[in-house]
Amino acid sequence: MTKTTRGYLPETASLPLASNQAELLKMISAADAVTRTAAARIIRQKQSLDVPLTLALLAQLQLEDKLYPKIEICQTLQTGDAAVIKLMLPLVGKIGHNQLISWRQCTTSKKISYPLPRDIIARTLARVSADYFSDILVFFENNATEAEQMELLDTLGFKCFYSPTLASAENLRRIYLSLKKPLGDNLLTWKFVTLLSAFDNALSQQIMATLSEQTRPLIQTELQRSARLAANKHDDIG
Repeated sequence: MTKTTRGYLPETASLPLASNQAELLKMISAADAVTRTAAARIIRQKQSLDVPLTLALLAQLQLEDKLYPKIEICQTLQTGDAAVIKLMLPLVGKIGHNQLISWRQCTTSKKISYPLPRDIIARTLARVSADYFSDILVFFENNATEAEQMELLDTLGFKCFYSPTLASAENLRRIYLSLKKPLGDNLLTWKFVTLLSAFDNALSQQIMATLSEQTRPLIQTELQRSARLAANKHDDIG
């Protein structure tokens, strides 16, 4: 399979003329993968992402089996505003099969960076403007299921790690108190421990101390990593 059949379109390529929304809607679901890539890129370049186009892109993303249209759609969605994010949030954990479902998938990273979310919508949300962090957090608190929280912990942790103003004790408190599942020997705890690497405050240290009683080695090694990264962030600020 060539890059073209996978929908590759060079950044320097001339884009088709699409003068109105109706034409863009047709292009989004076109049989040709390159056309689908072009549609998402045109929308982003024209800054014309609205609710109808967002719905069409999300519908196509659920069906898309080619790499480059998938990448382009996500890059366009991550430029969205609060209305776009509202449409994305209910699809967290529902597209693709890359979500964390087993301890066998867990590995404590040796990198000092925050891991990219595995879920495609959670990963796209991690790259939206920090201005919309509160929209994601409110959904996490009030509407997210346990499965959705599992994926959104990756999003929230990623944003707090790379936007220090978001890594407040209040935001951590809101996340912690909203968890649908008690912390313990479970995968949600693994993800929450990773999120703690973004925070260096009394609450995060208190939670880490409590979780240090967990006996699963994977949780212990992740706790050590999070404590180390949080301390390094403190040293960098200091």
